[in-house]
Amino acid sequence: MVNIDNETLTQVYSRNFSTIYKVALLYLGNKHDAEDVVQEVFMRYIDKAPSLHDAGYEKAWLITVAKNLCINHKKSFWQSHREELKDDIIPVQAERYEEQIEVLEELKKLKGKYRVVIYLYYYEGFTAREIAKMISKNESTVQTWLARGRKNLGESLGGVE
Repeated sequence: MVNIDNETLTQVYSRNFSTIYKVALLYLGNKHDAEDVVQEVFMRYIDKAPSLHDAGYEKAWLITVAKNLCINHKKSFWQSHREELKDDIIPVQAERYEEQIEVLEELKKLKGKYRVVIYLYYYEGFTAREIAKMISKNESTVQTWLARGRKNLGESLGGVE
């Protein structure tokens, strides 16, 4: 185990908790499993204490770990049922809050792969290339998922794109 001081850990946690929680929630669909994954992500951070160049690399590393843990969790024996995504994801500040809520509700209905890439792209501001590295897919695959996700969202929102 690598030694990491409490102040550094607190800063890393406060900078990244919300993003890691939202990613886990989008993958897993329920609050309790997402909280477990978040806890495990930060435990891994403490164990590994990766030396990351800046906050962008740090966030990408944490998201990658969260994604892998979510995939492992979904494959686990105990994960024998699926629960619909019921938890609210705190929306980004918007001029029209009700429209934002409607978009988030429709986002929850998309397939997991579309949900996660759209969230990372539009809400967290990652590029398709960065997302591809995080989820271990080709950049063109991420771009295709973004296009399909936007199309599905547009259709479900009544033709709005």
